[in-house]
Amino acid sequence: MAKLKDRETSKQQPKEAAGEMTHENMEVAAYYHWLERGCPIGDELTDWVEAEKKYAAMARHN
Repeated sequence: MAKLKDRETSKQQPKEAAGEMTHENMEVAAYYHWLERGCPIGDELTDWVEAEKKYAAMARHN
């Protein structure tokens, strides 16, 4: 039984890195960009694109 549990544990994926460009991280970054812009309605794409640009710039520096 212990051997089976060890194999299952070893197959689990590692946790995501804090700076990784995940959907959740993008949502948070876009949200904060939206707040910085004064919370305008109807322009979500602008915030998302700016968040992507910031993550791309971070990736180039790492």
